[in-house]
Amino acid sequence: MLPSSLADQPPATVDSGASCSADALATLRAHDVTELDFAGATWDGGNGVATSIAVLALPAGAPLPVAWVEEFYEVGARSGKKTDNVEVSRPTFREVGSVYRLDALNDLSFQSVIVWSDGPIVRVVIVASPVNPSASRAEHNSRVEAAVQAAAHAPDS
Repeated sequence: MLPSSLADQPPATVDSGASCSADALATLRAHDVTELDFAGATWDGGNGVATSIAVLALPAGAPLPVAWVEEFYEVGARSGKKTDNVEVSRPTFREVGSVYRLDALNDLSFQSVIVWSDGPIVRVVIVASPVNPSASRAEHNSRVEAAVQAAAHAPDS
């Protein structure tokens, strides 16, 4: 359910499993979630440039409410010790429609988290770019768009 490439590159890492600990589940525990299944791929462009694409699901195909995942990422960002300038929006992407978008500065990294529902699962795209004098918000947003497109066109199984 993950793209096999992004910008014609295979992911540097691919992982899957289940999160069951209270720390890993964080705010999801308040919704009685005791297990969250995941699959994820990461592309490391070096020098602080990275993209992760993940699929999150509840066990046995139970639908995962997208609002719970949005809450998970927003609470995590707002409570992060080195996270500032958290902004949430609801942009529309041609491939998937309206999404939840969280943008934040995390230490010296500008990060965007995009979350949307895809049937019973939730898809997540995280794009990180370094904060430096030559950094380009337009380039960052272009990478976000490419990652959402790749995730939207990933196989269903």
